[in-house]
This record gives sequence, C-alpha cells and structure tokens, in this order.
Amino acid sequence: MEGNQPPRPIVESCWVPCLEFGAFAALLFGIKLWLIATYGNATPFWDQWDAEAANLYKPVLEGTLGWSDLVAPHNEHRILTTRLLALVLLAANGIWNPLLQMAVNAALHVAALGFGIALLARVIGRRHLPALLIFSLALFGVPYAWENTLAGFQAQFYFLLLFSIPALWLTVTRNPLSVRWWGGVACAMFAFLSLASGILALAAAALVGAGFYVLGLRKTNKQLLAVAILAGLFMLGLALTPTIAGHASLRAASFAQFLDVLTAALAWPAASSVFAAVIRNLPALVFAGAILWKRPPANDRNWYLLALVIWALGQAVSIAYGRAVGNLSSRYLDLFAFGILINFACLMAIVRGNIGKRYRWSIDVGILWVIAIFISLGLHARNHLPAELAAKRDTGLAQEINTRTYLATDEIAHLKDKLRLHIPHPSAERLASILASPTVRSILPGNIRRPLAPASVASVPADAFVPNGFVTGRLDALTNYLLAYYLVFIVLGVVAVVVLLAQYGLNSRVTTSVAPDL
Repeated sequence: MEGNQPPRPIVESCWVPCLEFGAFAALLFGIKLWLIATYGNATPFWDQWDAEAANLYKPVLEGTLGWSDLVAPHNEHRILTTRLLALVLLAANGIWNPLLQMAVNAALHVAALGFGIALLARVIGRRHLPALLIFSLALFGVPYAWENTLAGFQAQFYFLLLFSIPALWLTVTRNPLSVRWWGGVACAMFAFLSLASGILALAAAALVGAGFYVLGLRKTNKQLLAVAILAGLFMLGLALTPTIAGHASLRAASFAQFLDVLTAALAWPAASSVFAAVIRNLPALVFAGAILWKRPPANDRNWYLLALVIWALGQAVSIAYGRAVGNLSSRYLDLFAFGILINFACLMAIVRGNIGKRYRWSIDVGILWVIAIFISLGLHARNHLPAELAAKRDTGLAQEINTRTYLATDEIAHLKDKLRLHIPHPSAERLASILASPTVRSILPGNIRRPLAPASVASVPADAFVPNGFVTGRLDALTNYLLAYYLVFIVLGVVAVVVLLAQYGLNSRVTTSVAPDL
C-alpha cells in the first residue's frame, strides 16, 4: 500500500518552514536596520543616562553594583532582563553603543514574533503558517512603533513578548504542577522582571485555569492548587510594583477617562470609537464566545489562543489605566499590534472551524476585516510617520551636536536653554553631572566620545557631526556594517520568497499530477 501512496508534497518537507521563517526574519530585520540606519543616532537618549550610565555602567565599572540594583525599580518596572542585556553588550563591545543596542533589540523583536507565530501555527494548523507570516510582516513592517526601534533602552518591550508567549503556552497547555508548567511560571516571572505588565501572563493563565476547574474540564486538586499559585504570584507581583507619585498625572483620573483611553487602545490603528474597537477585535470576540460555548477539552490548544486574547486585553487595560496620558505613544504600539496578530489568528481559527456555506461566508468577512485593518494602518502611517521620523532624525542630530560641544568645552551653556529634545536628557544640570564622571566618559559612544578642541567647535559645520564617526568598540565595525548593508537582508528575504513560490508551484503540479490516481 505504501508504494501506491502519492509522493509527499515538497511543501511538507522540514526545510520549507525554516525557509519561510527565514524569509520573514530577513525581511523584517532588514526593514528595522533600514529604519535605524536612516533615522537612528548613537547618542544615548533620555532614560539611558540615568538608568544605564549613572545607575548601571558606572557602578559595575567601579565595582559597586549589587544584585539588588539589578532588580531595583525603574519607574513602575523592574527591568532585570534589559539591564543584563545592557551589561552583556557593554562587556562585548567595550564601550556604550546605542546603535548596537538597537540592532540587537531588532533581532529580539523578530525572534519574539517568530516564536509567537510558530506557537500560533501549532494552534490553528501548519498550513496557515504562510498566512500568519505574511500578515505579520505587513503588520510589523510599518515603523509605527519607531520609539522602540530607535532607542537602545527599549528591550523590555521585546523581552515582555519573548517571555509572556511561552509562559502562557506552558501554563495553559501543560499539566498543572508538571516540570514544564513550572517552566511557564518561571517565564512569567521573567516577563514581570522585564516590564510591570509582564505579570499579566500569570493573570491570564490563572483565569483560563480557573475556567478549566469551574467548567469541569479539569476538576482536580492539582488544577485548583495551580490556579492558587498563579493567582498568588500575580498578587505578589502587584505588591512589588511601586507606585510613582510623580506619575499620578499620567494615570486615568476617572472611570470615564479610563474607558475613553481603553477604547482608543482597542481601536488602534483606527480612530477611537466603540464601533472601531468592536470591529478590530471582532475575531477575538467571536472566537472567545465559541470556545466558551463549545467548551473543548482542557488539552485543546485553542485555550492557549484564548489566554493570549485575555493577555492582550490586559495589556490594553494596564496602559489605559497607568498611561492614560500618551497611551498611543509609539512605544506601546508594538503591544497593540501583537493584539491585532492574535485577532488574525482567531480569524484563521474561525475559518478553519467553519464548513459548507459558512466557510465561504467566513472567508469573505475575514478578507474584509484584513482590508479594514491595513487601510487603517496605512492612514495612520501616512498621517503620523513622515513628520515623527523626520523630527526624530533632526532632534537626534541636535542632541549629538550639543552633547559633543559640551564635552569639548565643559560649558553648560551648550546644554541649557535649548529647544525641547535638543539635548538628550530632560535636565541640562543632571546630564552635565553624569558626564562629569570620568568612568562614564570612558565608555561614551564613538560619535561623542572624542570631542573637538574648543577652538574648532564653531568652525566645524553641523553635518560633520555624523553618527558612527569613530569606530572604537569591538562590535562597532560590525554594527556599522549591518546598518550600511541592511539591503542584504532584504534581498536575501526576497530570494527566499522566490524560492518558496517556486516550491509551492512545484508542489501544486505534483499534487495535480497524482490526483487521477487517488
């Protein structure tokens, strides 16, 4: 009988998924490198001066950094993972290079998305992997979240994804209190030690686990204990999250404001309205309703997708409450976009579950939903990105010139009374005090670490202050190479796509040729 079976389609061979992921990773990484090369600047920005230079690099180089400093609060967060990455990159490069940090962060984001897509494909089916990758590339290839890409100090958002995704997978799809389940709990704790909202992975897992018990899908003492552990750790995380008095003005001042801000977050990239929020999240709403109605067994992987829906909602709620002012800042849009990807996975799960006439109907509605999402995203990009990116490039150059000129003269007048964002720190005095440290000066990025002689400052044109002007770090040359040749990754991704299309076509012909014999 085996000899009479049709040949296995080429598309099913193990290397094809690797090529699919490779094409996605190369294209998205290339796009991010282009953004960094075009609009990025090696001058450290804003929080980096305090959180990295003064509170991390200086203490570690002077031998005063303690373990408690690594988990100490940064605003409302405990950014252990970001601090560890920063120390690793400093040790590897020898000096501080935010451009290197940006490139590594870009790779982290691509890796987190690839990991999430791989797990989503295990839920909705391997044959939907190309659709997930194409949708994700179109969704995340637009640089609406440029703040995270163009700042070296934003790895926490990517670590949040990188740890929350497996945390939910292991705590929801594995038996409670098993070794892998405990691995999921550990991942959730690392998510919390990346960003405060990482604790919501525990909340989502606890809610799904409680659902298993209440619905009778897994009504055991182990399940009840697992829910209690998850809920207890969640409460502990909340207790360990500091309240910053100075940030009170950023939080929602009333329930009405909270609802307005939450609606805007759930509607993005469309304009804020209840209708837009419902339409954007319609696949997740329908999917969640179907799962709760059908109540599949506890080992059904669709429960993981439901946990992701709860997690994404939790992220929007936490931002709407804690950052009611500026909730649509570009730094938060990567999280909102991941919520859109979860909705797309829900849509694919709905299409997969429908048969007969409902299948055609669900396909048509799904196409309309995808079109609506990308029209909204395109309008958002057209209305916001050109001005925002140009301003980022210009202010970055101004920050570099002013900082470097100060280092050449030690005259604080070169930092004071500047236009907003024309120096890389909110306070000229604080920046000057940080730069007064010989330890900090010894690791400054190459574009500002070799100041001009005071007499030559005024005579050098502004365009002489170019990023990457000096290569002094061990990895600076590699960083410059990656940024200069970002097009190589894009070309490799396009070549991989062409190869895949050829293989899909060959597989289609093979399948057609054997059809009469079946």
